[in-house]
Amino acid sequence: MKQTDPYVPVTQSTAQTDALDDLRTEFKALDARIRLVSPGCRAQSLALTALEEASMWATKAVMQRDD
Repeated sequence: MKQTDPYVPVTQSTAQTDALDDLRTEFKALDARIRLVSPGCRAQSLALTALEEASMWATKAVMQRDD
């Protein structure tokens, strides 16, 4: 796994940008779907929090690409 310096700005490749755009679209759609089919309750809040965390980790994973 590629280790990056957390104090140096990261530049995205075109492939990374495209992958991140696709992921964001999918995560936004899933967020909207969860809000649509469930009542505003603790379980919904936990589901959305877990989705946000998954989005963060997916973004970090994409940034490890070498292309």
